[in-house]
Amino acid sequence: MRVVTRASSRSRAQQAADALTSVVVIALVVGAVLYGRARHRLAPRPSAAQCTSLLQRHVELTSLERYPTLRPEVIAAQQVSSLRRQEATSDIEDCQRALNSSQVACGLRAPSLAELERCLQ
Repeated sequence: MRVVTRASSRSRAQQAADALTSVVVIALVVGAVLYGRARHRLAPRPSAAQCTSLLQRHVELTSLERYPTLRPEVIAAQQVSSLRRQEATSDIEDCQRALNSSQVACGLRAPSLAELERCLQ
C-alpha cells in the first residue's frame, strides 16, 4: 500500500499547474503565429496601379540614394525605363501576390529606401 503524503500531493498539483501553464503558453504562441499569417493572407491586395507606383518609388529612392543631386527629369526617365523592362511585369505581379495594400501604402510614404524596405517585410 502506497502512502500519499501532503508534500507529494502538493508536488503533483504543482506539476499539473506547470504542465497546464506550458500548454497555455504554447497555444498562445501558435495562435499568434497563425493569426498573423491569416491576417496577412486575408488582407486586401494592392492593385496593379499601386504596385506600379511602388516600383517607381523604389526606383526614385534607389536613384537618390546613389546620386543625391540627381535631377527630377533624370529620375522620371529612369522610372519610365524601369517600367519598360521585361521583368517589370513580373515585379508587379509579385507585388500583388506577396504584399498587402497597407504594406504598399507604407512603402509609397517611405522617405528613404531603408524605410521602404522595412515596410515590405
